[in-house]
Amino acid sequence: MKPLEMWGGIESTLNRMGDRYINQIEKSGHHKRLNDLQLFKKLGIKKIFYPCLWETVAPRDLDHCDWSYLDERLNELKRLELKVVARLLHHGSGPVYTSLIDPDFPEKFSTYARLFATRYPEVDEYAPIHEITQTARFSCLEGLWYPHLKNETYFFKAIIHQCKATIMAMKEIRRINPRAKFIQTETLGNFFSTEKLKQVAELENNRKWFALDLLCGKVTSAHPLFQNLLQNGIREEEIKWFEENSCSPDIIGVRHTLMSDRFLDEEVSLYPEWTKIEHDKLVYTNVAAVDSGKVENVNPGSILLEAWERYQIPLAITETHILGEREAQMRWLNTTWQLADTLRKQNIQIDAVTSSALLGTFAWHDGESFYNPGAFELHAPSQKPVPTGLALLIKELATNGYSHSPVLKSEGHWETSRRIQWSDRNGDFIRFYHRSDVQPILILGANGVLAQAIASACGSRNIHNRMVRRQELDITDKDSIEGTIDVFRPWAVINAAGFIHIDNEKHTEKVTGALKLAEICGDRNIPLLTFSSDQVFEKHAKASYAESNVSAPENVFDRSEVENEDHVINAHPDALIIRTSAVLDPDSEYCVLEECNISESQLKEIANHCLDLLIDEEKGVVHLLNDGGISHQKFSDCASETMKEKLLTQTEISADHPRRIISVIKSDKQIHPTSSHQAVKKLFDLHLPDDLEQEQYQ
Repeated sequence: MKPLEMWGGIESTLNRMGDRYINQIEKSGHHKRLNDLQLFKKLGIKKIFYPCLWETVAPRDLDHCDWSYLDERLNELKRLELKVVARLLHHGSGPVYTSLIDPDFPEKFSTYARLFATRYPEVDEYAPIHEITQTARFSCLEGLWYPHLKNETYFFKAIIHQCKATIMAMKEIRRINPRAKFIQTETLGNFFSTEKLKQVAELENNRKWFALDLLCGKVTSAHPLFQNLLQNGIREEEIKWFEENSCSPDIIGVRHTLMSDRFLDEEVSLYPEWTKIEHDKLVYTNVAAVDSGKVENVNPGSILLEAWERYQIPLAITETHILGEREAQMRWLNTTWQLADTLRKQNIQIDAVTSSALLGTFAWHDGESFYNPGAFELHAPSQKPVPTGLALLIKELATNGYSHSPVLKSEGHWETSRRIQWSDRNGDFIRFYHRSDVQPILILGANGVLAQAIASACGSRNIHNRMVRRQELDITDKDSIEGTIDVFRPWAVINAAGFIHIDNEKHTEKVTGALKLAEICGDRNIPLLTFSSDQVFEKHAKASYAESNVSAPENVFDRSEVENEDHVINAHPDALIIRTSAVLDPDSEYCVLEECNISESQLKEIANHCLDLLIDEEKGVVHLLNDGGISHQKFSDCASETMKEKLLTQTEISADHPRRIISVIKSDKQIHPTSSHQAVKKLFDLHLPDDLEQEQYQ
């Protein structure tokens, strides 16, 4: 077998809800950034699943196709020598003039395929319709997508129409390009259940193979779903057509993520209401097996082995993107890659592993309320995508086949013996048991709220960490620093000492200690993250400041902040300095309140973003901020009486070191932990008016 390859893709779902189409490509802004393709190429991927979608080329009818966008994109991919796997329909039901239950759907789709292949004969790999069974399930069995049906008959019809369309499309394509290869991607996972729901689980486990069985001509009278098909009004000659016109894929693309294995349970009271299903007089829940706590193995190994034994067709893992933090995504991709490598040694042909959502994903139901980054993070649709730790891992695996990233040494939550269980959920974090051979992050300032927030974030994300107090480490003493580093062998150091109560800090000690720490970490090539504030800028300006702005200190404390930053960067050019403004912490004894605008930064979100940036190997100065400020008078007016008891004015806190009258920093890198409005609501559970003014400083 040839070496295992890394492939890539971008989330290309274009699903219809009523008369509205939700286009993931537009949500990501990719359609406006040709340079994204160069970023993808630099990852070392060999192929890319690229959207060449029917709905966008011929939205009104097949006689009027607009190829201009694809002309530009496919020409650029050709120039970059990045091989294309063309996706013609991705979780879609087609343009407005058809649907999955339209009897003419196969003819219309194959016509589009012929038009595409005629215009782009150089494209010789196709994944015509993405995840046939899953699309049919969401559209015709669960009613989430158009045509919003909950009917088993239409579920089977939708699969049959898509499979027939795929076969007819490949015939049209191969008339133009006989060497064209066919990749069929499918969601494959196993259904587990209680004893009472064993038959339901068996039905689901047969359904998952149905589309592939049809394409391969395996649905005969002996098929376990054959009688079920007849009972749902599917004519025998319709089924026979697939035996006579079978079109087995050249490669089966397997999508298996943490959510793919499912568990069915009739004890509905143990689970959220939205998991409840009513089917054939049964009421039960359908949840991810990993969340049930009742299934031991959730990696793709068993389903890949099943697929290989069932079809004896080369496989590729065509989706590895999961919802989660940086290290969770990295651990899942690495686990999948290493598993594929192990199975290949058992003579199971797995050609590739795919990072399938390079730009991340948006919520399917509205495309707006939720964003989960991928190999690149989009801080704003107009901004250049920023590579994450996942991008670093993709490049390492594509180049070397392995990675030494320290976050990969710890387990993902799906591998632990104390996984989340729905019946035990009470809002607490999972607790992990750290192995002694795993290098930690060393966190300085254990008594401070920021250090504690970072340690808490590490705990929930299974990132091994050790906190040290000032009594345990004298940051001004070189021997003390080196001795501590020798003991703990950290892979990174976070200096969170003296962050919140900055006005009481001994400035000389702070600067001297920061310099010594930076020198030692720099000499040992240990990543260092430290903190600064908006106090490096002048206080009476009417504009906000970005990382690129020149600092303008106005007093001794401000100058010490600037001096501190300069010393750190000079001693350790790869260090990361995080600047923030005011911090709201719901668990602290008080919160700052002053008659000016502050970009409130939620402490927990800052902690998580700091870990993200550390894993991403970010360097230099970064502003962590929110989308605009909230007038503190408006905040105070909305606060409850109990909350007001915790609010202190600036004069109550300090008269010696006045803070900036306008304290809204901005970012060239557009990193926003949360909006000010949402930060306040989340922290204090306040009812804020929807029209609360969000004052933006440009």
